[in-house]
Amino acid sequence: MRNSFKYSNFNKDNLLIALLNKANDTDYVSVMCSSISDRNSNLPIDYVNYDLIAGLGAKETIISNNNSFEKLYNFHSNKKDWLFGYLSYDLKNEKEQLTSKNSDNLSADNLHFFIPEYVFLLRNGQLEVQTENERYVCDKFVKSFNFSGFPSSRINVNFIQRDNKSA
Repeated sequence: MRNSFKYSNFNKDNLLIALLNKANDTDYVSVMCSSISDRNSNLPIDYVNYDLIAGLGAKETIISNNNSFEKLYNFHSNKKDWLFGYLSYDLKNEKEQLTSKNSDNLSADNLHFFIPEYVFLLRNGQLEVQTENERYVCDKFVKSFNFSGFPSSRINVNFIQRDNKSA
């Protein structure tokens, strides 16, 4: 069962930098940032409850390339915990008899999810951290955040237009 610990005076941009720095030390991280700064949006309030939600570290993972929806359903039903991850485009092939001649340069699994060691929920400057760790472990973890930014660098990317799928 997860414990919940709250910390005040957290800035979304600084927390994002800290999480990106932590990502250098772990294989599993997922960060979702709200792009809505105006809470008077036409979206339902449930869609803008958090400024940032993130999962860091993996207690358990599920990876699947067949019967993926059933496996994901069973995994979540058994664990009843947060899941962060992705569903790939090719997951459609499990439900429909579709084929593609496009090259798959990523070779992504059909789905890949993880149960995070830490869940971060940021709302109006208050950070809630959910973890199975005790308070002193979580305090030490949060105090270890590195808020210094990344050195900026420019990378030139050249895109080549493709006229058809066989190019």
